[in-house]
Amino acid sequence: MKARKQNIVTYGFLVVLALLPVLGWLLNRNASDVSEAEPGVSTSRVHQGASDESRPSAEQSELPVDLETLISRLNTSIKIYGKVVDQFGKPVAGAKVQLNPINRLEDSYGKKTVITDDDGRFSAEGLHGNSLGISAEKKGYLRIPRMSSLSSSAMLGYERGGGGTGDRHADPSNPIVLELLKIGLIEPMIHVDKKRWTLPVDGTQKKIALDSEEGRGTHGIEVRFLSTWNQLPMDNEINSKLFDWSFEIRVPGGGVAWDQSDLEFEAPATGYEESVRYEYSATMPRTEWEPFRQGRYFVKFADDTYGRIQFSIDGGSDRSPLYMESWLSMKPGSRNLATENMIVNVVESEEPDR
Repeated sequence: MKARKQNIVTYGFLVVLALLPVLGWLLNRNASDVSEAEPGVSTSRVHQGASDESRPSAEQSELPVDLETLISRLNTSIKIYGKVVDQFGKPVAGAKVQLNPINRLEDSYGKKTVITDDDGRFSAEGLHGNSLGISAEKKGYLRIPRMSSLSSSAMLGYERGGGGTGDRHADPSNPIVLELLKIGLIEPMIHVDKKRWTLPVDGTQKKIALDSEEGRGTHGIEVRFLSTWNQLPMDNEINSKLFDWSFEIRVPGGGVAWDQSDLEFEAPATGYEESVRYEYSATMPRTEWEPFRQGRYFVKFADDTYGRIQFSIDGGSDRSPLYMESWLSMKPGSRNLATENMIVNVVESEEPDR
């Protein structure tokens, strides 16, 4: 029995050795992809994404010839200089920057945390790996996911002899720049997650309060939805036909103000209109007609409280056309509508035609 166990262990070890080159090749290819995705001017905000022309060549995709090559790549020396700024370009002092070098097949070794100085700068050396994950955070600031055009984190690639995306940031005059969003003091907030709402299709008013998930409370918005989609003949051409539909939001005694993007989490003091309306006619040119719309607005109520809504409205639905998420500040007079777990997508909304 003991000999059998030894044989199993020996066999398992040989399988792992056989897989090492393959796993190393995968790591190297991922780092190469990241390398091609890094922007040319690194002192600007971090951008993500790569074009189809950024594919690794056939020569780059070849498997490493031996275990020594793999170990060499995972042992590449890393030196990094960076800077953390807020949405106004001001340095963020005291931000925590986590550095995670990828230098093992199943885990990393040598993780390091550094703190930015008064100028928002940080640096680290003595790390090793073929790629480096880097992320900044600080209490009172929102982090931006890497899928956004702005970012609080990045993944850098490293190669023996230079040429990786991270090598350009080994120079203190060319730091990688990460961005955090300053939000200040967090206020008590009622948040209702994305929810579908059933609306009458004949334009009858429906009130939805932001005070609760059930839509009941004193801070209500009035919505009206009108659609003739259900009057179209149910044939094979129904999805290509235009129809009349409209959607209106009204806040009696208060109003709504267009919210351009997730970067704006403080409600404006002025500029509110009592209602906003989206309207489309079957007689409109097809290039101007839309079957659904998305919107994002700050909301001001009569008691000087503020809220925020994000929604999509489907003109071709006769059941649950409205899909909405909302935030409501519990502190009268406070226009700060940020939350600690707020997800910042940095997606701009389109202002409706007047």
